[in-house]
Amino acid sequence: MVIIQDSQEKIPFDFSFDDVEVEVKKIPTADYTVKGFEDIVLVERKASVDEIATNFTFKKDAWWREMKRMSEAKFKYVICEFPFQDVLDYPKSSKASHKIIMNGIVISQSINKCIANYGVEFIFCDTKQQAENKTYEILKDVHDNYEEVSF
Repeated sequence: MVIIQDSQEKIPFDFSFDDVEVEVKKIPTADYTVKGFEDIVLVERKASVDEIATNFTFKKDAWWREMKRMSEAKFKYVICEFPFQDVLDYPKSSKASHKIIMNGIVISQSINKCIANYGVEFIFCDTKQQAENKTYEILKDVHDNYEEVSF
């Protein structure tokens, strides 16, 4: 399986699995997909709740455009390297040197808007490694099991 990783990923997943080859190139939408399934499965990765808060405030126009593009894929996910409790505890859970004027309730409402309006599923993990493993599982499942039905 060839996982395509967006060239703009700053600290990418390692994907040290025997059956994985990683190809780094520009992906128009999301951070990870599978070669041959680029229009079928998209995974956007978020390392911290601060990153999501930034997307919902300072980068909101770009974020909502990305959600719209992601909505066109059959399988679309935002994989978070932190538990949902960090969202609820925001900004207390923030590790940023500057605080974003936003709280956990507003972030949660924005996440719900992504789910309801664009069908994007959010998966919260406890660690980066758990998020990497979950991303691998999703991409492998689509690679191994998805067959597009044509009529």
